Amino acid sequence: MVDKKVYQQAFEEALKDPDVKSNETDNADEQIRAAMIRYMGKQNEEVRLKEIGDYIRERTLAEDELLPKSFKEAKADRAALEEAQERERVEREMRNYFEKKEEAIRLRRIQLYIKEQAAKEESGK
Repeated sequence: MVDKKVYQQAFEEALKDPDVKSNETDNADEQIRAAMIRYMGKQNEEVRLKEIGDYIRERTLAEDELLPKSFKEAKADRAALEEAQERERVEREMRNYFEKKEEAIRLRRIQLYIKEQAAKEESGK
């Protein structure tokens, strides 16, 4: 019996194969099988077509189970990121607003101080 790691390595190498990459359909099993057979032949490993087919089927089923979960997680991550970005934008706008408000208050206080000082000088003369 061929070690599961050999099938895993053959599968990973098959995914890099140009024939597999160029397959734009939802089912590249035949191209993957052929690439796995080529890889295992080069590695002088025993080629068992049924086991290769079973391994491809296992991986496909695992991916089919993971895809919806991964999609939901990615969607939730994106929503969380958008929410965080929106929160940062609002915080930035509020900070800018209050900085301008503080500037206006300081300016007004300076103007009032100058007026008071000018009035004191006028009354002191």
